[in-house]
Amino acid sequence: LSLVLAASRVPETLTSWERSWSSADHMGVTVRVRCVASANDVVPHGVDNDILFGLTNAYIAANCPPDNTIQVTAYTLLVYAALPIGGHSYASLKPSLTRLRNSTFTIEDSWYDRSEEAYQSLSTSLIQNWKVIERRKARSTSDEDTVQSDALLQVTLDPDLARSIRLGYIRPVDLNI
Repeated sequence: LSLVLAASRVPETLTSWERSWSSADHMGVTVRVRCVASANDVVPHGVDNDILFGLTNAYIAANCPPDNTIQVTAYTLLVYAALPIGGHSYASLKPSLTRLRNSTFTIEDSWYDRSEEAYQSLSTSLIQNWKVIERRKARSTSDEDTVQSDALLQVTLDPDLARSIRLGYIRPVDLNI
């Protein structure tokens, strides 16, 4: 399931989307996914997928903690996300994490649970919560929304997402390749 739109930009009016499709390859299961953004925001898109990729890699690098919470510097998250290190990428962190936290994905009969050997329905925000923990006193900056490279981020992944990573449904990519 591709939950984050690939488009690098979306119109300000794109606050939800819904897709459904059927496939004979999946035992006749109809996949239904709906995304609804929080008030005053748009659905996750573009760089949000890179940030989600980085969070997945950071979670695996932290040995998949059972509480689904990781701590990673902004710099390291950008490295795990394979994003360029620079002001634009740091400025994208807070809005991206906010969209991933505040958008709700409703997935019907399409999230496979190997232990139950069945497709399940769920509602998730992908990120349960996040916060910035500064390692040092914040430097004065012209843009308070930009996360500094040495800022420590604490992110708790949604339990269903973390479980899918632990079960190997979502895998890391070797960033050296």
